Amino acid sequence: MKNKKFQFRTRYLILPGFQIRMIGAILLMSVCQIALLQVGVYRFSAEVIEKFDLAGLGLDHPLRIFIERQLVNLQNTGWGIGLLLFIINALVLLFLSHRIAGPIYKINKVVESWLRGDSTKLQLRKGDFFHELAYSVQELKNIEGKDSVNEKRNQLRNR
Repeated sequence: MKNKKFQFRTRYLILPGFQIRMIGAILLMSVCQIALLQVGVYRFSAEVIEKFDLAGLGLDHPLRIFIERQLVNLQNTGWGIGLLLFIINALVLLFLSHRIAGPIYKINKVVESWLRGDSTKLQLRKGDFFHELAYSVQELKNIEGKDSVNEKRNQLRNR
């Protein structure tokens, strides 16, 4: 058995169009969620300030000053946490998109090599998605001749 040497990724955008669209769509949802959360915090803050106004507490009342500062801290903390989560989501999505796009790219390249007459074996990395698809495509390649195709088709129907 050959000892495989660990290799770092040389590029993360294997299928840039697909990966950027996927990451962009999910990050757009994240931005919308962060914005909705901030709208909720802002509305809560406005309601608290309104209650102070209705209670007749002036702008220089110590409790009002304290609460307003706390509300500003809450808003700033929300933006900070939102930004941190956005960055974490972007990194996780980049990694996951690579695990999706990599196998698609690999399957495509191996099938192209088969069309040129090569006998390359289709093998995906351990953590990649679509191992079942790769197995099925490899099985399809292993079928030789029309009789084998019909026999395999009958086997699949009888499952």
